[in-house]
Amino acid sequence: MVRNTRDVVLLYHSVGGVPDTEYQWDLSVSVFREQIAQLSARYEFVDLETIATTSEPSQKRVAITFDDGFRNVYQNALPVLDEFDASATLFICPAFLDGRNAAQLRRRHDLPSSVRNVIMSTDQLRDVAATDRYSIGNHTLTHPDLATLPDREAIATEVARAKEQLEELTGLSINCFSYPYGSYDDRAASVAAESHNVVVTSEPRLVETGDRPTEIPRLDACLPAATVGFEATDLAARLRRTARKVGTRFV
Repeated sequence: MVRNTRDVVLLYHSVGGVPDTEYQWDLSVSVFREQIAQLSARYEFVDLETIATTSEPSQKRVAITFDDGFRNVYQNALPVLDEFDASATLFICPAFLDGRNAAQLRRRHDLPSSVRNVIMSTDQLRDVAATDRYSIGNHTLTHPDLATLPDREAIATEVARAKEQLEELTGLSINCFSYPYGSYDDRAASVAAESHNVVVTSEPRLVETGDRPTEIPRLDACLPAATVGFEATDLAARLRRTARKVGTRFV
């Protein structure tokens, strides 16, 4: 029998629809609620930093994260989490708050020109930051692909300016970081780890003993509730490892 105790960090983007587009990383409110209800019945919800920095070998824990700071997360997802007393970390690009830099936002997220004002406002950000169950993380200033930037200085500027602005806006220490698009190289990894206690990737697996706090994997949760429920299990993790080994053997 496979034990089911390894921690999992889930990655979300949008909940309840982005106006004027069918955003590919969106999840309906009903499916999101179904996911959270199923996970709440089976596991313990904890904040991201707890999973990254402490171990609990006898019980699976789940941390919820949202990238980008979509307004619909504030409107639709957080009320569901409130129902289940679940915590979450929201990774924010401060350059896009309050509808600013809309053209750049659309380019970064491949959104149509009709899309406007889909990122949280500063007031909403502060409201989230003032709630004990929720934490704010750094997602760079303008959401570039860090691995494509010309030098380490450009990467450091994106990371540092975002951290400074978020700390000024919220009055909090911003200790967690998420790579835009899940893309990074050695330069970006070094910059992120120098200024943040916890760094999450988009590597699709469960948290393993020995994972460094600055290399925490996450499972994509933009899937049906039953699929996410299975993908979060240790059995699914074992099957993924076996599939990778078999694939490597026959390449």
